[in-house]
Amino acid sequence: HDSEASIAGTLDSLLAQTLASWRATVIDDGSRDDGASVVRAVMKTDPRVRLVQQDNRGLSGARNRGLDESRADAAPGVLFLDADDWMTPTGLEQLAPLTPGAPVVASS
Repeated sequence: HDSEASIAGTLDSLLAQTLASWRATVIDDGSRDDGASVVRAVMKTDPRVRLVQQDNRGLSGARNRGLDESRADAAPGVLFLDADDWMTPTGLEQLAPLTPGAPVVASS
């Protein structure tokens, strides 16, 4: 929610991952800023990123939507990454053994 100032850094940390097999579903939880435009710009260059917009439902509502989206995509693994979080470049690679062969879906 209202993450324009931080979402680019979060997405940059995903784009820098050494593990290439992941998908990011960004949940825009009724933001009033221009964070969705930042996500759309990234989507133009990387098909692993997608945007879902909804009315503001709060943190649990955004996370529940992320879970629903991951189920619809049959994603075997889910990682919640808030819009002001970031991962070291090897973060997903280090987590991958927990879900062998599975892509990771990040939701915020």
